Amino acid sequence: MAAFFTFITAAATIVVMYYFWTQIMAALDNLKREVQEQGTVIASAMSLIALLKRKIDEALAGGNAEESLQALADELDARQQELAQAVAANTPAEGETPDQPGAGDGTTPTDPTQPGQPEDPNRPI
Repeated sequence: MAAFFTFITAAATIVVMYYFWTQIMAALDNLKREVQEQGTVIASAMSLIALLKRKIDEALAGGNAEESLQALADELDARQQELAQAVAANTPAEGETPDQPGAGDGTTPTDPTQPGQPEDPNRPI
């Protein structure tokens, strides 16, 4: 009879260990996904900074730097609302987890920062 209880205890321990292992693996998968998403965001920011530098260099190389820089500033102002909407659309609502469909997953159809969609260096800001 003692062997039976030992077997039951061992089986229960294995079940509990398996449960915690699956929880840890799910958390690890979520962490990996978050790191990958952050890498995409960082790459997009670096691409944007490089594009801004190129546009500023082009504006300064032109004959009338003040006018060119003002045009660039106006273009950036015009895109500010578009950026704000994209951030809002891809940020999970309070209480929502990133695992839920559409919750901060960056699946906006026009999002050029999605994996597999390289940034177009000739795309205007």
